[in-house]
Amino acid sequence: EKLRESIQQSAREKSGVERELQVARHELEKRQAVEQELEHTRTELTDLQHTVQALQGELQQARVREQGLEATVEDARQELARADEGEAQREEAAAMRQEVERLQVALEVAEREARQAQQRMDRAEHAQAE
Repeated sequence: EKLRESIQQSAREKSGVERELQVARHELEKRQAVEQELEHTRTELTDLQHTVQALQGELQQARVREQGLEATVEDARQELARADEGEAQREEAAAMRQEVERLQVALEVAEREARQAQQRMDRAEHAQAE
C-alpha cells in the first residue's frame, strides 16, 4: 500500500513537474518570441535611422541647390534690371538722336532762310546803289 501511495505520489509529482516544465517551456517560447520581436524592432529602428540620415543628406543637398537657384535668380534679376536700365538709356539716346536730327533740320532751314535774306539784302543794296 505504501509502495502504491509512493508510486502515486511520484506520479503526481512527476505530473506537477511536467506541468511546471510545460509552463516553463511556454514562458521560454514567449520570451524567445519577445526577444525576436525586439531584435526585429531594433533592425527596423536601425533601418529607419539610416533612412533618416539619407533623407537629411538629401535635404541638405536640396538646400544647397535651393541656395544656388536663389543666387541664380538674384543674378538674373540684376541682369534684367541692368538690361532695363540699358533699354531706358537706349530709348533716351534714340530720343536725343531724334531731337538732334530735328534741330539739324531746323538749323539747315534757318541757314537757308538767312542766305535768302542775305541775298535779298544784297540785291536791295545793289538796287539802291544803282
